[in-house]
Amino acid sequence: NRKYFLVQNNDPSGIIYVTVDWTVATLAKGIRLLPGESFEMDSYAPIGVIYAIGSIASNANVVTVEG
Repeated sequence: NRKYFLVQNNDPSGIIYVTVDWTVATLAKGIRLLPGESFEMDSYAPIGVIYAIGSIASNANVVTVEG
């Protein structure tokens, strides 16, 4: 019963791609989050699977919040 969703890219160089429509994210498909950007859904949040992929091998600077 997710009502809120936030993903934030705090990495200085990596790009993140996020999908909220149950399809797998790729480097060519998804909501593109450049370094320092975020994506927030507060009036509607998807209840299904959310996928994300990054442009670098390891990005420990990604923040996700749901509620």
